[in-house]
Amino acid sequence: MYFVSVSADECSATVLIHNEHLINWGLTEKDLYEVAYENTLKKRKASILHMKDIIKDMVIERITGSADILAEDTEYGGKSKDEIEEMVEEEIDKIKKRQPMEMFILTNDIKTNGAICMMYPNVLKDFANEQDVDLFIIPSSVHEVILVPKEGGSAKRLNEILNDVNQNSVDPIEILSNRIYSYSRELDEVVIEEV
Repeated sequence: MYFVSVSADECSATVLIHNEHLINWGLTEKDLYEVAYENTLKKRKASILHMKDIIKDMVIERITGSADILAEDTEYGGKSKDEIEEMVEEEIDKIKKRQPMEMFILTNDIKTNGAICMMYPNVLKDFANEQDVDLFIIPSSVHEVILVPKEGGSAKRLNEILNDVNQNSVDPIEILSNRIYSYSRELDEVVIEEV
């Protein structure tokens, strides 16, 4: 699927490109792919975030009602910014002790249609080398993929989680796959993981 990004003032949207558009524009799908790939690399930078930071931001947003950084001089339920952040960190550390699996989110700088970033040159390779591990890749939605070091996860369990989330939490139009993938540093390739 290909989209055109449309922006005006503070609003933005995407429009799905249909075959009729290609005919009207005099383009082949190959032409469109090349332009889309080049534009996507230029305009949407890859971003890899630790799941812990994503969870922390979500919890803070629920507490404060804002995704923005906590105000230094405001109290939230009688707690300061530093106390809230410390409390959230402690809770995340408790969860991490029960579930020690490291998880990272690969998306783009706007966190929309960011799963394509796994196709960017060297993104998986550089991250895997930086972490010194091979990776499981969980295609969680069109917006992101989850990267899990192979040493910390079970392919079977991750595939079960993916299928459960796809059935119960992801809009069907945003589902990428019901199978997880893996990235091998030695082979520098992505393959469907056998479970």
